[in-house]
Amino acid sequence: MRRAAPPGLRLDPAVGPAIARVAPGAQGLRLRPAENPPGSVAPMHDLRPAGGAPFRATWVEAVSAGRMALVGAAGIAASVTLPEVDVVHDRRPPELDAVVGAASANAGLVRVEGAWRALVLPSLGDLVADLGPGPVAIRADGRMVAAAADGAIVQRSVPDGTVVARVEGVADALCLTDTGDVLVAAAGLVGPPGTTPGDGPHVRALRAAADAPRAVSLDASDELAVWDTATATPILRVASPIAGARLGGLSADGELVALSGGAHGVSAVLRTSTGAVAAWIEGAHGVAVVPDGVLVCGEFGIVMLSRPKELS
Repeated sequence: MRRAAPPGLRLDPAVGPAIARVAPGAQGLRLRPAENPPGSVAPMHDLRPAGGAPFRATWVEAVSAGRMALVGAAGIAASVTLPEVDVVHDRRPPELDAVVGAASANAGLVRVEGAWRALVLPSLGDLVADLGPGPVAIRADGRMVAAAADGAIVQRSVPDGTVVARVEGVADALCLTDTGDVLVAAAGLVGPPGTTPGDGPHVRALRAAADAPRAVSLDASDELAVWDTATATPILRVASPIAGARLGGLSADGELVALSGGAHGVSAVLRTSTGAVAAWIEGAHGVAVVPDGVLVCGEFGIVMLSRPKELS
């Protein structure tokens, strides 16, 4: 539902490093330098707080090619316009506990009472409401969803929900690639629906880039694997710098991937070519890669961290 606009979030526009912590300052919320995280580090450009809203959130997903975001916390999801960071609608089912965005469209997925449904943004109205417990994925253009159900991988068109394909098989996680194909992850292996599970750890999440043949998986042992989706082969394996992390979306070109987690909240952006940390924001519970920067969220609200104009 539409609500009255909240007061603005006070930000200090001082430029900060990409390895940083979110902290209050005399002029408002700002970035302060942090110690390097574990593993390889190759920081992206400096960042400047460029807009924000005092909407406390745990998850953030970039949608519509970075023109909007789907954000949420337990029991609430909201649509946000970018780069102005304006919270335009929210929806508050008490049992909502996860969100996923459609990278190139005004659409996304939310899980409510253990079942997934597809929504349209900014209104957050239902498109397809009976996707089951998942795992589930939405195509970048928002026109197709795929879900594991009853021993099969089922694809449905959006918004009518018509079943367009059904293949017997199981999946720990799944995604829809840049070409619209379904890939499933099953015990360490990634392949098309029907792929025989491997003997590796359970795969907790699998996400694909919108415009490149690249996907990233995260397994129960906290290993990240970068996959060439055209051949379903791994091209990099690296330990997550955050234990028990949540895997977020990739940049459209597949070069960057988002991770979040930690007892006190930390978010990271990793380079899929090397596994090096490109951005590390302590105090942020969620992060999404957007054009020209990153969008973070936490107890402080939602903040756009943009490339300073002098670096553009």
